[in-house]
Amino acid sequence: MLSSRTQFIACAVIFVAASLGGCASRTLWESAYIGERTGPLAPTEPVQIRKVAWERVQDTLKSIESESATSDVHPLDWAENKKAEMRARLLKGLQVSSDPAGVKVLGRSDFRTTTTLRPDGVDESELAAFARTIGATRVAWTSSYLGKADTIVQEPVSTWRTGTDLGGNDDRRGRRARDYSENSTTWVPVRVQGDEYAFVAYFLRDE
Repeated sequence: MLSSRTQFIACAVIFVAASLGGCASRTLWESAYIGERTGPLAPTEPVQIRKVAWERVQDTLKSIESESATSDVHPLDWAENKKAEMRARLLKGLQVSSDPAGVKVLGRSDFRTTTTLRPDGVDESELAAFARTIGATRVAWTSSYLGKADTIVQEPVSTWRTGTDLGGNDDRRGRRARDYSENSTTWVPVRVQGDEYAFVAYFLRDE
């Protein structure tokens, strides 16, 4: 994963005109999204989903960070042609072959998780559905295995309780004893080791 500084620089260069802000939603892509939301697409409008090599995306973002680190001007104060150059560099890193002037970078989702999204990576229909809600016509995503990490899962714990009930009538003794047993289940948090993955997705709009 990139450092917080790298992520800040990338956002500053790419989303300078966007209204930034994340929101908690039903999917990890939604809850981690930072960027602009334009008018939604029609439910049947196609969204292009493509996976890009993790190393390629990281190298591109590091290149943008290096450019900002050596600049005497803060990225937010760069001239429009300089910002356009950085946006074109990002789109090239995402393997977008269209004219950069006709593609707008709406925002990105960046998160780590030990939750299995799908055996082959992501549910592209879920990703496309979220893209439509924010007006994105393309999504370029990437992922990387980070290793083992602690995670909390809920595990069921069963408890048995036994006793003797003295209630009821008996013709010979007047009262009778009756054994009983009860079972209850409680869900408790348990710390376990899981496979952790990093996911990054850029949401683009053809203009």
